[in-house]
Formats: sequence, structure tokens, C-alpha cells
Amino acid sequence: MQLYSNKSSRGTRPRWLLEETGLPCEIVNVDFATGEHKSDAYRKLHPHGSVPVLVDGTTAIFESAAITLYLADKAGNLAPPVGSVSRGLYYQWCVWTMATLEPGVIQVFLQGRKPEAERDATAIAEGTARYHECLRVLSEALEGREWLVDNTFSAADILVISVVAWAGAMKLNEGFPVIADYVARGKARPAFLRARA
Repeated sequence: MQLYSNKSSRGTRPRWLLEETGLPCEIVNVDFATGEHKSDAYRKLHPHGSVPVLVDGTTAIFESAAITLYLADKAGNLAPPVGSVSRGLYYQWCVWTMATLEPGVIQVFLQGRKPEAERDATAIAEGTARYHECLRVLSEALEGREWLVDNTFSAADILVISVVAWAGAMKLNEGFPVIADYVARGKARPAFLRARA
């Protein structure tokens, strides 16, 4: 397998999972500065010209969450058994991360990339409020436990922590101590540290 990625991208999600599991995979750095991700050759792997992409045999898989879930199943040790109630909760948190948690963070992030005079304060407030509602839900789910599903580290934690850690860099997690502890646990994992090296 080859994972086409960049350290400044969502490719850090499947990269973390690879480090957790030890699955053999070549990491191929995609150079954003040269526009490699927009080349015709690369678009044959990812039609949107984004990263990451996992190539397994003759199949290219894009979308960081899909790759992460695929690799978790392939490794067999970072997801609950198929058909179990725990698997349903695992899917819930994985889909929730992409569909509910991340959009508010993206809204704030995109405003932050604009010159200060062009930023929309209403959009920032709305994105922050949406994200903080998610943190309230996540804090309740984590109360008295270390990890989301069966109190066992899984690919769901990789996806959630990747978004929440990113939001923390924008100071969006202040006032949520349960979340701060959760992110700190994830970031302390040796596999997380290796994936970011």
C-alpha cells in the first residue's frame, strides 16, 4: 500500500492509524508547494486533487475518514466487531466527526484565513457556537472514560481527536477541561508522536 499525504493535511489521520497498527505502507509526500496534487497524474488517484489517497493494489481510495476506517478494518484491532452495538456507536462517532463536528471548525478556520478587515464576525460566532455545542455533547460522552467506544481506543478517537486538536490550535477548546484531557491523552500516544514526526 501507498499513502499519498502531506503533514499539513487530513492525511495525518490515516498516518496515525498506520502507526498504531504497524500495517506496512509506504508514505508518499505530496508537495503542495509545487502543485503536485493538482497534476494530471495525481488527479488519476484523487479526482479533486486533494490529499490523502491510499493506493491498495490497483484501487485508489480517497477521503481521510474512509481511508482511516478501511485501514482499521484491515488491521483488525482498532474497531469493534461488525454487527455489534459497539460498532454502531463507532460508526456514529466517525460520521459525526465529519458531518457535525468539523463543519463549525472549518467555518471559523476559513474566516481566519481572510485579512482581518474582511472577516465575518457573525460567521465566526456561528461556527464557534456550532462547534461548542459539539464539545458539550463530546464532553458528556467522555465523562468518566478515556475513550469514546467501550472505553477502548479506536479509529473513532483518531478522527475526533484530529479535529479537536486542530480546533485547539485556534483556541476553540477553552473552557472544556474534559476535552483538553482527551486531546492530551491522544497526543501522548507514541503512535501519534511518530505520525507527526
